[in-house]
Amino acid sequence: MMLVSQAVFRAYWVAQCRYTRDDMQFSGVMAVAGADRDQAIRNMRRYFSAQPEHYSAAQYDTLEPLTAYAGESQQPELPLLRQVIRQHDEGISAVLTGEHNLTCPLPSENGDIHYQPGPPGFIPGIPLFAVIDSGEYHRQTGQHLVPVLLGTHLPWQSLYQGETQESLADRAPYLVQIRADRAGKQFLAHCQNLPDKAAAGFFISSSKPFPEMHRQLRRMTYLRNQVTGSWSFFRFYDVRHFIPFAESLTHGQLLSVAGGVTAFAGYSPAYPEGVTITFSAGVTGTGRREALFINERLYGHYARLTLMSTLAKIRQLIEQHGAGSAPEQDGGETVSDSYLIREANLSFLAGVTRMQALMYRLSARYLCRHDTALWECACEHARPYQHNQVLFNYYCYAFCIQAQGVPV
Repeated sequence: MMLVSQAVFRAYWVAQCRYTRDDMQFSGVMAVAGADRDQAIRNMRRYFSAQPEHYSAAQYDTLEPLTAYAGESQQPELPLLRQVIRQHDEGISAVLTGEHNLTCPLPSENGDIHYQPGPPGFIPGIPLFAVIDSGEYHRQTGQHLVPVLLGTHLPWQSLYQGETQESLADRAPYLVQIRADRAGKQFLAHCQNLPDKAAAGFFISSSKPFPEMHRQLRRMTYLRNQVTGSWSFFRFYDVRHFIPFAESLTHGQLLSVAGGVTAFAGYSPAYPEGVTITFSAGVTGTGRREALFINERLYGHYARLTLMSTLAKIRQLIEQHGAGSAPEQDGGETVSDSYLIREANLSFLAGVTRMQALMYRLSARYLCRHDTALWECACEHARPYQHNQVLFNYYCYAFCIQAQGVPV
């Protein structure tokens, strides 16, 4: 499988394209098959010319081999390489991804989403709502949320309904209207003093009546993934998810999320003291609302987060097992993100796609980063396992770490 993947990747190119579609200008990234540059260009032209009623004025700014593109990229390219494998298996010569509408950019690209650091609170004259994750609340306080809400005498209702609410009542998100009275201020202070308030939920300032706010937020609890076709619960009430979600939306989709909302607010690792999220005038006013889903941009964001989390674990493994036991020849620098991303992309190009295999491979590569001969010996030692990427890379890692005098 690893050898097959390498052969496939060598037969593809990556183009940065600009084109007009349905009277609007776009930019995008195209993965295109080609034994050489000329064939890749022909396949690219064939893609655009096959739909003349939609596409026109298509051109490319750069065209480079997929292997060079991924090897030099500053971000993990496993999603792109997996797409190329699917593309090859289905016999598709060109696929266009990563589109940006240059004529009608996203509100986030247009600078229409604003972030003001500071704790959430009441905006004069604007009702305040909270969405609280009951599962997180119980984890952090040891108390069930519903009895607590009953004691506050504040308006509240679960965002789940029917059988979903019956089966997930203790893990459901609950909408609470926080009045500017003593009970409301006490509940707000209580939420702001939770041990992990970033994960517990967030706040909304809106003049909408409670039933309308509830109906609007319910639409975000369960979304279809446009890339995979599957449906899943979505924790939009966690700022760590809400910000990339909002930044991925078109104007019509943002209307569906933030129409009638003055501000969203909450906490996250990036904003430990809190953040208030507002929008430019007109962005959340009138217009045609569009359906919500997990789009390609948001899916890519989560894929990169998953990969970066894996790379962070790999860094820990390297440090834990004395990867620096060999004399440092790089000025004593720590294991950088750029180093791990580059090595990860080279590993993906070599056909390594399983995270356990990647962990072993990058650890081994770091151990022998100054000794090419050691890496070659490790690969020869692991050759009997070359058809199983996890075992192959484990034995490479074991060979390299034993060469450093560290028992496995």
